[in-house]
Amino acid sequence: MAEVLVIRWLAVELLESALDRWVRPLLAADGGAIEVAACSETTVTLYIRGACAGCPGFDQTRSRVIEPVVHRILGANVEVIFELTSNLSPVHAPAKRD
Repeated sequence: MAEVLVIRWLAVELLESALDRWVRPLLAADGGAIEVAACSETTVTLYIRGACAGCPGFDQTRSRVIEPVVHRILGANVEVIFELTSNLSPVHAPAKRD
């Protein structure tokens, strides 16, 4: 059990690092932000905040930028769930690593 938790923690850390490098700067340039809300073996929930939450181009960002990064790190079979809010402040708790 401890090994599974360590592996999942490492996966979330790798995902956070990839988001920092490739995704967050792009979203921030347009007034948006992204947060890992929860991560399990089969799903990852991401909070999309700020201007990106209401952007008409978000579907392109989702399918061409965010999902490929998530799938590259966590695997192609992981479902990515997006929760959108125009609020830019990080009001949500840190990612649950169950």
